[in-house]
Amino acid sequence: MITKPREASIGLLLKKEWCARGLKVRPGIEAKELEHFEAVNGVRLPDDMRSFFLHVDGMEMNTSDESELMFNFWPLGRVSPIKDSGCRQPSLGMKPADARYRFFSFADYMIEAEVFSIGLSTGDEASNPVIGWKGEIKANSFGDFAKRYLIAPGSLIHRTTEKRQAS
Repeated sequence: MITKPREASIGLLLKKEWCARGLKVRPGIEAKELEHFEAVNGVRLPDDMRSFFLHVDGMEMNTSDESELMFNFWPLGRVSPIKDSGCRQPSLGMKPADARYRFFSFADYMIEAEVFSIGLSTGDEASNPVIGWKGEIKANSFGDFAKRYLIAPGSLIHRTTEKRQAS
């Protein structure tokens, strides 16, 4: 795993890491595609997420980071508002109370066992929270989420703390 994710843009770091691990990644997209996404959805992508898509447009379909955690970062064409994402996660519609954001799903863990969504707004917000299972905030930005993924991916996934009762 990468230990110093602040040395370059997060998009470039993810691309280098995935290529070094032999993962199938999609080539970056052009800025006009990002602008089209923003215009259609009425939101502004934060700079760290823009960097990601300019360097690498997610992983190829049916590809995950074959680590023990099986994360999959989606191409921009699959990124969609929670209500439109078609994800199986039943609690995905739960959002933090902050109405400034519309949440867009952008990645998953273990074939959508947990789906990650980012809060996007129409302006340049100081943070763009990333939520996971039951609306739990995983990071304050896409960049923070990606850095945690690179350093300690297990810290991003929901872990059940309930103990099974013996029968």
